[in-house]
Amino acid sequence: MYDLLGLQTTPETISTIHILVRTILVFFVTVAYVRLSGMRTFGAKTAFDTVIYIMLGAILSRAIVAASPFFPTLLAGLTLVILHRIMAHATLFNEKLGNVIKGRQRLLVNDGKIIWKNMKRSNISELDLLGGLRKKGFSDVTEVKKAYIERNGEISVLPLDENKTTQQT
Repeated sequence: MYDLLGLQTTPETISTIHILVRTILVFFVTVAYVRLSGMRTFGAKTAFDTVIYIMLGAILSRAIVAASPFFPTLLAGLTLVILHRIMAHATLFNEKLGNVIKGRQRLLVNDGKIIWKNMKRSNISELDLLGGLRKKGFSDVTEVKKAYIERNGEISVLPLDENKTTQQT
């Protein structure tokens, strides 16, 4: 296995077969890490969760091309996943920490009126808001009781007319 992984290679001397074997192994390790991290990591798409996408890919790719030592690099990826899991668990019990780590939702529309201060804070233009409302089946802001920008960047809508239901995207 030592020779198969090319553990003594450098980025300049690594062979194609070593890269292929490392890629296969790192793929399965990454799948295990994602499973360990939990389903929300790759479903919620908050800034908190995006960090793990980027960092895990950046770290584990180094193991494939021998840019860093193989097993310590896998350990670094595991450490990142465990840290993510601990922080996600901690935010379940601490709302303030959750707001810092994951962000918070903001009210963008209240009783058919746009809340411009929250739009500005959220970097949402009127066109972005109207596009989000259309995706949910609303043609005008006056049809909306409440609209929020959620932690994951999605716009959720409560209709002014109780009989109107929002569309799922």
